[in-house]
Amino acid sequence: SVPEIALLAALAKGPTYSPYSYPERALSRRNLVLFKMWKEGLIKTEEEYRAYEALPIEVEPRKSHLNELAPYFIEEIRRMLVKEYGDDVIFTGGLNVYTTLDPHIQELANEAVALNLKNIEARNGYKALELKDFEDLEKELCPNMHLRGKVKEIKRTIMEVDLGKGFTGIIPIDRENWMWDFDPADYFTPDQEIFVKYRWANFEEKIMGVLWEQRPFPQVAFVGMDPRTGYVTALIGGADFRESQYNRATQSKLQIGSTVKPLFYTAAIDTKKYTMASIFIDAPFVWPLPDQNPPEWKVRNYNAQFRGPMTLRNAISLSVNVVSAKLMREIGPTTAVEYLHRLGIESPIAAVPALSVGIAEVSPLELTRTFCTFANMGERVKPIFIRRITDAGGNIIKENIPQLTRVLSPQTAFIMNNMMKAPFDSGTVAFLRHAPFNLEGVVAGKTGTTDDASDLWLVAYTPEYVLGSWMGFDYKETLGMKEFAGLAHGEGFTRIINDLNELTEIKDWEIPEGIVEMRVDPWSGKRIPDGQEGGVTMYFYRGTEPVEYTSETPEEDIVDINDL
Repeated sequence: SVPEIALLAALAKGPTYSPYSYPERALSRRNLVLFKMWKEGLIKTEEEYRAYEALPIEVEPRKSHLNELAPYFIEEIRRMLVKEYGDDVIFTGGLNVYTTLDPHIQELANEAVALNLKNIEARNGYKALELKDFEDLEKELCPNMHLRGKVKEIKRTIMEVDLGKGFTGIIPIDRENWMWDFDPADYFTPDQEIFVKYRWANFEEKIMGVLWEQRPFPQVAFVGMDPRTGYVTALIGGADFRESQYNRATQSKLQIGSTVKPLFYTAAIDTKKYTMASIFIDAPFVWPLPDQNPPEWKVRNYNAQFRGPMTLRNAISLSVNVVSAKLMREIGPTTAVEYLHRLGIESPIAAVPALSVGIAEVSPLELTRTFCTFANMGERVKPIFIRRITDAGGNIIKENIPQLTRVLSPQTAFIMNNMMKAPFDSGTVAFLRHAPFNLEGVVAGKTGTTDDASDLWLVAYTPEYVLGSWMGFDYKETLGMKEFAGLAHGEGFTRIINDLNELTEIKDWEIPEGIVEMRVDPWSGKRIPDGQEGGVTMYFYRGTEPVEYTSETPEEDIVDINDL
């Protein structure tokens, strides 16, 4: 149409006349062009000109595929911009925001997370029950059990839910709680299906106390980063953005389990008193706690088994709690906390013995950033979501330059990287190297499984990318007593890693000066003689490598745990 032609001509002057960002300016400029068209005879009559001038500008709603591809990432950007510039500037200021999002990695992450959720839900059969599913409610109902019902009535302080069998569920509405930072009447309607968590019941009056559940299924968080720059390349903050905009990747503080172990193993390697081949005894261990109740801590391994003497490399590979606790007792919890902060953790961490098995709570973004320090050979990066911001005229308002800080020597970082290849080559996630997963290429990282499998973590990395993923509920509840981190994350992660490694040939970390390489028996910590098969390649600060050789008869090096 003629008005649309005039608008296009107006836009040629610059983006400050965009009908999206500056609708009033766009209308004024379009009408000026219409006036000139009339004066030049391109519009025949004044009547036509006046009719065109009176028409509003109608544009299609602006669509961004990024809102569908990466809604949590986009929402995080919006929160950052609003905090720094305010709402008015964000929605009317014509800012151009250049982000660090990598659409390909984000798409791979979306597919991986969806696959992992589908798999774990299929294995465990998560579902919300209806009261009709129970034969004896008083015997079978348990606290925190998920139930399904329908909204009956919404009042100011409570919401009533029809749970069936004549029972009414009462949901307290706490308007000070983040879960109720909206008007329930705007979100719920009568007869709408709702999920709740059972707390208590008065069976005579047929009333149940329940809590609203946004999603009675596992939640997830995922962070992808480029360790060389700190660019956040992918972000997922939950299982479904439409159901919950709460960003678990950046806002949640989650127990990290065994992913903490390499963080303080680093402190031990840094002293040069400990090496990949240092021997610790995996046997029953009690850590005395004077003046505390209880007065001691009995350290348990995940599988309740003990393996006897082993190297630190094997302890990381198999995620052995006893060895981690013994090592932390030797270096001290305070030193361990210092290294967690040095590597990138910003959350407060308690210097307590149980830190050795991962009671620390941090965000997935923090943990992923920390592993970037290893991937980047000891240089810590700051997470960056926005590369730069320009105004409507293209002038740079803000530019985020990667900030790298040397916090580890390249030698210590290199040793830790090789130690963390072990879980993928011979440890907790080595099964991913085989069918049907077939993980390929250089990969290092660590798994984490907290008590009762309530938090499942996997962080995997190469010199070019770091991927961190968490799965769990928004409250402490088991994901399944047979679940573990490698199983929960493995298939999806394998697909991402294989795709990225195929896209770009991932090279291994280069050996820095001052490091020596040799084959070592992973259980005894002794050198493998030249010409003898077996052992694994380990790396050491020059002068700290083992000097004792294994015997020609390997059985002589075996220690019976019953003799310990």
